[in-house]
Amino acid sequence: MAVLIVLLLSVGWFRVTNGEPPVPRLQSLGKHHTVTLTWRASTSPVAGYNVYHSTTHGADYVMIYTSLIQGPTYTDKPVNNGVTYYYVTRAEDARGYQSLNSNETSATVPFLW
Repeated sequence: MAVLIVLLLSVGWFRVTNGEPPVPRLQSLGKHHTVTLTWRASTSPVAGYNVYHSTTHGADYVMIYTSLIQGPTYTDKPVNNGVTYYYVTRAEDARGYQSLNSNETSATVPFLW
């Protein structure tokens, strides 16, 4: 299994933070790939987080997991060989209101031979 670790930048409530782009790290551990995302938790009260991905830079995000993610980490699996995924997160409060997108980050999944 190959694991890409990507750091999504902070998700502040109704704001997007700025910062250095994250650097993906690849480990080859077998025949399958996953992308593990980690981000800094919001400083505002949240019920959880939603993670979105797209294969188009800056657009067409689709929610990956339909339940709120409770902590600041998520593993996207399985992911397709040779595809670049673009990710954003959104914090959600107890009333269901979501923050703006976090900064976008990406991970390119290598081909398996």
